Amino acid sequence: MMTTRRNFLKQSSGALLLPFFLQPQKPTRVLFIGNSYTYFNNLPQLLSGLAASAKPPRMIETDMVTAGGATLKLLWSGGKPQAALAGSKWDYVVLQEQSTLGLTRVVDGIPQIGDPKNFHDAVRLIDPEIKKTGAKPLLYMTWARKDSSDKQPLLTDAYQSIGKELGDTVVPVGLAWQAALKARPGFELHVADKSHPTPAGSYLAACVFYATLFGKSPEGLAARITGTIIDHTGKVGDSQGELVTLSKEDAAFLQKIAWDTVQTSQRQ
Repeated sequence: MMTTRRNFLKQSSGALLLPFFLQPQKPTRVLFIGNSYTYFNNLPQLLSGLAASAKPPRMIETDMVTAGGATLKLLWSGGKPQAALAGSKWDYVVLQEQSTLGLTRVVDGIPQIGDPKNFHDAVRLIDPEIKKTGAKPLLYMTWARKDSSDKQPLLTDAYQSIGKELGDTVVPVGLAWQAALKARPGFELHVADKSHPTPAGSYLAACVFYATLFGKSPEGLAARITGTIIDHTGKVGDSQGELVTLSKEDAAFLQKIAWDTVQTSQRQ
């Protein structure tokens, strides 16, 4: 063991140099701005936990500015995103719009996808402020409700069109959900309200974020992740607990879906 260690460690100007895999890693810092689709199951910490399980581990530090049901316009008008941007140095800032792009009407009990104009205007307003800080905006494409899966193309186009206009990366979570549900229609990604994510749904989202951030497959990463518990109102508690626990088979399925989706999106 001593011989091996000497082969890795070398002296330079009196300082000890560690091999690359033992050198301190600079964390990737990600700020999430959104609503319950972000804080349900603590998506930011799911992402951090996934990254920490990689070999070698990847460090991700996260924070979020969220409010249940909020649009980006509403969040921005409250001033908290600006304070978070000014208060710390971020590598990426995630923008997640309200799930129907701002509720406009309900038909047969199903909320309809709204006109993307307000969403696009909000992104156009926030995008340059993010870039001024040196961070890169990421657009978190969300998924369609369980009872209106045919509306995914509207969400997809809303995110992809503004991403293309501003040169911003779109994180194709909605497309990954669509692919997963097509492959396994009985897989529960939505909770009973047919809108919010189960832990498996948030796990799939975290896998898509991981693949997008690092250009690496999440296959083989942890299937069980613990972290800070957040309730359905967005209140952050003091307790630590299980955020998600999946079977190896289910985790592998979601990981592959995420990687395939990101690769396909990047080729388009």
